[in-house]
Amino acid sequence: MIRFDPLPSSTPPDGRGSTDAPVAAQSDARRAMTEPVDFARIGAVLAQARARGFKGFSGDCAAAALAIRDTLLEGRGEIVGVFNRAFHAKGRSLGHVAVRIGETFLDADGYPKPFEDIESWGTLGEEDQDYAEMAAELGVVWTGDAPWDTVTIVFETEADLAIFDLSPRGRLAAILEAAARECAAEAVQTEAAP
Repeated sequence: MIRFDPLPSSTPPDGRGSTDAPVAAQSDARRAMTEPVDFARIGAVLAQARARGFKGFSGDCAAAALAIRDTLLEGRGEIVGVFNRAFHAKGRSLGHVAVRIGETFLDADGYPKPFEDIESWGTLGEEDQDYAEMAAELGVVWTGDAPWDTVTIVFETEADLAIFDLSPRGRLAAILEAAARECAAEAVQTEAAP
């Protein structure tokens, strides 16, 4: 089930989200709100993963967000997309998908970020000729707030993400697992050094 999230802070403090959310999603969201996340460790793993070819932009953001959540966050967090509202209404999801943990977002670059950084992917320049042409082709009025207006969506099941190409997910998860093992081995060596 897709849940439209009007504000990034609209998830209740207990993390349950909407009452029709699957129980597992509610449980994961609750854990994400109460257990600390080591963003420095995750950032180091993602840096190592990027050196190994991990990519999570240019159409791979949804697959990367799933791989990050499932591999590095042990299923904690919500998969959230922020898209340009006018294009999304016409079936084009121009924006970005990331993992939300509380009020913090994580994507392939590995840096914890606020909602506004994710939202900026869905705000499109009115003057950009490519977007203006696409808007004209789709019958979107590309003036006023249309270039800047976004919609935030919480994807509560993997089936909800079927609008994206998730085929890179397995490869991305394998890269993350290898990078996590390498970072763990480096940490052990550092601790063992005199």
